[in-house]
Amino acid sequence: RARGVVVIHTPPGVISDLATALGHAYINIEDLDLRPGPPDGEGELVLVVEGPEAAAEAVRLVSGRGYVAAGGVP
Repeated sequence: RARGVVVIHTPPGVISDLATALGHAYINIEDLDLRPGPPDGEGELVLVVEGPEAAAEAVRLVSGRGYVAAGGVP
């Protein structure tokens, strides 16, 4: 298992958008933790996926959608 951390604004639908993108790439989200920020600020979404390769691909996909992402941490 590996983690990817995504810095997000939390408008409605953001988790659905990311889950759909990862699902289309056959990346299974094993666990997640949402740490919302202040009302007009940034929050943090931690995604746990299967292995560092999946985490690296998840970071690439999420970054491509305009989010700040880092990951691959076991």
